Amino acid sequence: MLPSPDVLQQRIAVDVLRPSTLETLDCDQILDERDADAAFEQAWSAARRQLLGASGASGKTTEAIRRAAFMAVSTATHQHELASYVSDDFELIALASMLKVELPFVSQLWQCYERGVIPTSASMMP
Repeated sequence: MLPSPDVLQQRIAVDVLRPSTLETLDCDQILDERDADAAFEQAWSAARRQLLGASGASGKTTEAIRRAAFMAVSTATHQHELASYVSDDFELIALASMLKVELPFVSQLWQCYERGVIPTSASMMP
C-alpha cells in the first residue's frame, strides 16, 4: 500500500532518500540502466498517462513532493538528471496515493525506494 502524500513527504526527508544512501550510489550506472531500458520507460510512461488522465493535473501537493525528492537527490549526489528521474517517480507515487489507484508498477517503484534503491528494471521486484 502506498503512503498518503503527507507521509510520503515526511519519509522523503527522514528515511527514503537519506543522504547517506544517496551519496554512495553509482549515478551513472543507474542513469544508463534507466535510459537503455525501453520496457521500463514504456511501463513508466503508461502509468504516468493513466494517472495524469485520472487526475487532470498534478496540483500543489504533488509539486511539493516532486520538489522535496529533487532537492534531496540533487543535494546528495549533485546529479540533476537522476534527481529529475526520482522526482518524476515520486510524482507518480503521490498521484496514485491521492487518487487511491492501485498500479503494480507504481507500487514496485515505492517498494524500491523503501528499500533504499533507485528503481531500474533490475531492482524492481517481480
